[in-house]
Amino acid sequence: MATCIVTSRTDVSQLSRDPNRSQEDSCYNYMKYCRQPSFPDHVSCKPIKKKQTENIHTAGVEDFEDGEENIWVKIQGEARVSEAFSVDIHPGAKIGRGILLDHATGLVIGETAVIGDNVSILHNVTLGGTGKMSGDRHPKIGDGVLIGAGTCILGNIKIGDGAKIGAGSIVLKEVPPRTTAVGNPARLIGGKENPVKLDKIPSLTMDHTSHISEWSDYVI
Repeated sequence: MATCIVTSRTDVSQLSRDPNRSQEDSCYNYMKYCRQPSFPDHVSCKPIKKKQTENIHTAGVEDFEDGEENIWVKIQGEARVSEAFSVDIHPGAKIGRGILLDHATGLVIGETAVIGDNVSILHNVTLGGTGKMSGDRHPKIGDGVLIGAGTCILGNIKIGDGAKIGAGSIVLKEVPPRTTAVGNPARLIGGKENPVKLDKIPSLTMDHTSHISEWSDYVI
């Protein structure tokens, strides 16, 4: 499920230092190390909650794709996924590689949501619908997107590659690539006609505050 993200912080050859770890676990540890400063040594990281969440979602996807929807309900109920992990990811959701679920708490991802590669999602994030009972009704998240804590992205809208969503935002409209949206309802920093473009991929830098001073209504 996880894919290594190569950065300048360490040599990727170190991934194989621990022969007792699977390649998938090693890749997850390295990814966590690159984006999470609280993990000083990527080899010693313990892929606990986020990894367990991915494993359960993967099992659900296999059953869901086989038409065994009732089995998924049983798995979710018996494992107490939502209760134990405070995470609710529908098995129909399409999730890419290199995903960082930072804290993996209070996370909701709807059935028709699509998440690209190398996306970083913090806690208390909802990728939800707007009340439609069927059809394609959940967000489409591009590659390299950073979604801040407490964010709700609602409806079948596109968040462009390399975009950044500020913490606590309510996003109801599409966000262009390499731009920053923040607020309730979310607005583009720099304005709709000439939004400020990000020069780095936010999901990798984990920079939550750049250009925030350019939001004219920002008050402390």
